[in-house]
Amino acid sequence: MERSELNMELKEETVKLDNLLRRINIHLNKYTKTKLSKYSLTFPRFHTLWVISKLEPVNMSQLNKKLMAANSTLTVTVDHLVEEGFVDRCRDKKDRRIVLLKTTQQGKMQLQKLLNERQLFFQKALNEIDIDEQKQAICLLENLLNNLINL
Repeated sequence: MERSELNMELKEETVKLDNLLRRINIHLNKYTKTKLSKYSLTFPRFHTLWVISKLEPVNMSQLNKKLMAANSTLTVTVDHLVEEGFVDRCRDKKDRRIVLLKTTQQGKMQLQKLLNERQLFFQKALNEIDIDEQKQAICLLENLLNNLINL
């Protein structure tokens, strides 16, 4: 980073948006954490299960890159998910040395129930906002995400 970039003053809107997005995330995560015990999950296990479901079949190296967790921590987390019946370990058909992770039907069902509950909570907050404003917010957030990806 150039020296001039480091000394650049932040716009008030940048700081406000950053704080608002962080606070929204904190509230959604806090709500999610209050519901996790009902699904036999902790927040790290929920997050790991969600990532496995998005990337499956996925090996531990790929999962580690995505979650940026210590190998030992990730192994213990996956072990718990396997013990609960949420994830299966299976060998790659092309290379038997590779172990792949996949969500089980039970894992998919638990994850979907929790995500539905979380989205219903979010929907309650959105009910007070006009649908056109919701669509505008979606458009703005998609643009922001694309800009961040392209930096």
